[in-house]
Amino acid sequence: MDYRSLQDQKTILDHDLNNYDSFHETLSHPRMKAGEWTRAYQEAWKIFYSVENMIRILKRAATRRYWGIFSNFVWYKNAVQVEGGHPMVHGFFRLKGRRERRPGYPVEGRLEYLKRRVRDVGRTLLGWVKLALEMEEVWLATRPRSALEERVVFELAGIQKRAAEWRSLRLTELQLLYGKAVSALRASSKGKDFLPLRIPSRIQLWFRKWNVFQDSLTFTRAPMERFWKNVWGRFKQGEVLQIAYHKLIFMSLREAVLFCQFLLCFFRRSVAPA
Repeated sequence: MDYRSLQDQKTILDHDLNNYDSFHETLSHPRMKAGEWTRAYQEAWKIFYSVENMIRILKRAATRRYWGIFSNFVWYKNAVQVEGGHPMVHGFFRLKGRRERRPGYPVEGRLEYLKRRVRDVGRTLLGWVKLALEMEEVWLATRPRSALEERVVFELAGIQKRAAEWRSLRLTELQLLYGKAVSALRASSKGKDFLPLRIPSRIQLWFRKWNVFQDSLTFTRAPMERFWKNVWGRFKQGEVLQIAYHKLIFMSLREAVLFCQFLLCFFRRSVAPA
């Protein structure tokens, strides 16, 4: 009766009852043109699950809830960004049988079906790559660190842009940042013994800079993305001899190790049963 009443009022925009699922625009709005409702809805999802907003939320979250919130972000962002639908009706990979068609629709030929599924899977895989890199960025900015490392990261973020890549700093500059961090933590402890805080020696910092497994001070992917953009630019211009291949090898290894660390933390903390 509701449908017939709306039909008589000529307010129906979509007569496909499959779209009456709470996230498709099916009725006209008294103060919004056709399409505006959908754009506002999509923009709301996009803003809430943006990298910046997820970082803000996780920085305020209690430590015990961190991975639960993080895994929900992955689930919801995958549904909205990769699948293009609502999280309550989407998973991570669609199984679409060739013969599983709505009544009245013709069954696709094998070749046509194969081509369509290859395109679908290709889009999904590319979407997963983008999603994984965005969630790695969120993890880098919010992952649990020691109090000293957290303060050093704070000091790093407060200085000039080039220092966003802590490995580009000289050893004396790194020691100075650690010194500032130790002083700030001791001052915040109000005269009490905070924790045994010690500034790393230059030898220790040198080993950290060249150890790909020591990346706890990395809080953003921006320097790494700038590096790859620069390499790609030189490659396109034919300046292959001007590429620093030793840095290319180091950065490739570092990216692989950092991404594996991210995946290991994610699956161990949020996916594995408690």
